[in-house]
Amino acid sequence: MVLLNDVSIIGIGSYLPGEPIDNNKLLDVCCKLHDPEEEGSREKTLKWIETKVGIETRHSCRTYPMVDNPKPRDGECNSDMCAKAIMNALECAGIDKEELDLIICATCTPDYPVPSNASMTQDKLGIEEVATMDVRSACCGSLQACCTAINYCRSGFYKTVVVVGCDVGSIFGNLDCNTPTYSSQDFVNAVMVGDGAGALIFRGFDEEEELQGIEVMFVGMNSIGLGKKPGMYLPLGGSLHPPTQENLDEGLGYFKHDYKAVLKHGAKLFIRCMEDALNSANLKISDIDMFVPHQANAQISKMSAAFGVPADRIYHNFERIGNTANASTLICLDEIAEQNLVEDGGYVLVGSAESTKWLYASLLLRWKNIKGNGNPVALK
Repeated sequence: MVLLNDVSIIGIGSYLPGEPIDNNKLLDVCCKLHDPEEEGSREKTLKWIETKVGIETRHSCRTYPMVDNPKPRDGECNSDMCAKAIMNALECAGIDKEELDLIICATCTPDYPVPSNASMTQDKLGIEEVATMDVRSACCGSLQACCTAINYCRSGFYKTVVVVGCDVGSIFGNLDCNTPTYSSQDFVNAVMVGDGAGALIFRGFDEEEELQGIEVMFVGMNSIGLGKKPGMYLPLGGSLHPPTQENLDEGLGYFKHDYKAVLKHGAKLFIRCMEDALNSANLKISDIDMFVPHQANAQISKMSAAFGVPADRIYHNFERIGNTANASTLICLDEIAEQNLVEDGGYVLVGSAESTKWLYASLLLRWKNIKGNGNPVALK
């Protein structure tokens, strides 16, 4: 009989690039829905953002002026931010970077198609030897990476694995409202998308070791998009749409979104991910102290009735940092730990829903405050 290790999170970290960009500043560079000649147009657009999207500020790694420079600032490309989030997680855990056995990077906006973003992150961290791999997905990628990391730790194949979720979606947004392919979809993306990185360090504990940190109770993932068109996709860069001038001129280098489909099917994905986690642990919604959904926009907080979770138990930061894709839930966990919002022993349910091809993933945790003096690993 093979004994599986217990697994916990021993370190959490995150990183946000630059200063927050508010909606007023964003309108200065992206004005499709704002006609300067129409009286009250700016105020009308700001009101629309407030009521429909709910995002007040976001962070961007994009060089200014943003319209003319669709590239990251020096020191804030995807792998740079991954490395910074991991270093913050290592500091939280109180361990050295050389203790990492595997780096898993979840992103849909890597530095390059190849080499892997995890390998580029290894370089930025200055680690001589470590296993690396990428998970190429959007909103669910970081929890898919967690599923991979946890099972490596459970089996004993690796002892200590870091998962880093990072996206620089602002780079792939069309902010030039004078281009022929510009649409209101581009404007909504510009309002919603934020850049950032989050990292979790997982460790396996065998039967002779005392479990330390935030205990993993369940992790799972699923795809239910058979026959459905993608709700969000980035056409350019794959073999179907290589980066030719013709494809660039058609605007295929920018994210495409079917927002009506996302609103129609999004809640179902979240409900499925919650049911999987709760059923596995024989828990009820009332047992959950904090639900941490992927932070898409204000619709998340409005869905509390559909989720069956009281609004005060749904953590959200979308209004401050926007939709950071793979970084989203990991940044949330870092903020929860930093602010000590959940008591030791409480249950935290993390859920992601991804509209690219209709995926979901969930992670159920038994909470332990591991920030500062609360981290028993760091104290050893």
